[in-house]
Amino acid sequence: MTAPVPAPVPAPSRRGFLRLAAGGAGAVALGGLAGCGTDRPSTGVLLASDPEVELPRPFTLPLTVPAVAKPTHGTDVPGTDVYEVTQRRASVEILPGTRTEI
Repeated sequence: MTAPVPAPVPAPSRRGFLRLAAGGAGAVALGGLAGCGTDRPSTGVLLASDPEVELPRPFTLPLTVPAVAKPTHGTDVPGTDVYEVTQRRASVEILPGTRTEI
């Protein structure tokens, strides 16, 4: 007695593949939206203004524009300049009468 020969599995059609791909993309998109609009608390921390600091009216202070930086040296690449930037802590007055550490 011989074993039955299994029927060949047909190759998926282009239309069937596109349907499957579109369904998968839709499932991924909907999965990414899961949990949106729920009443869960925020994971970030909101910064409250210091009640003792009185904020100035908006747009009453002049905009301070720093001087244009000059390149420290050039490179082998035409049109490319190199700048050196030093980062340090400072206490500055961003709002009048209030020192802020940056």
